[in-house]
Amino acid sequence: MARSSDRPDEFDFIVVSPGGVPDATLPIAGSRAGVLGVLNLEFVGEPDTALQELERLARSNCARWGVLLQTEELLTSVLGGRFRGLDSILISSEAGDMLGEMVEHAHTAGLTAY
Repeated sequence: MARSSDRPDEFDFIVVSPGGVPDATLPIAGSRAGVLGVLNLEFVGEPDTALQELERLARSNCARWGVLLQTEELLTSVLGGRFRGLDSILISSEAGDMLGEMVEHAHTAGLTAY
């Protein structure tokens, strides 16, 4: 199946897991279907749980996947984990004044930032 981003004249889809307790099930399914699967870590209270789900995503052999987050601390943990297959960082509007710096960190790591 061609990735939707391989067809520049078509709309690209993103499957994002619900906020709250991290669960990689939907991002894995989305990625396997050829779209960007995103694990929502926007409201994570416990970073260890988030990192466990990121490991699950990395082990799933997904084509394209990313994370949605809002804090620089969690971004640093995600980038430090060097998760296989991580393609994109989506930064919440709640990041506020840190938005530009977080985008720069994602780009420095070679990732797409939204």
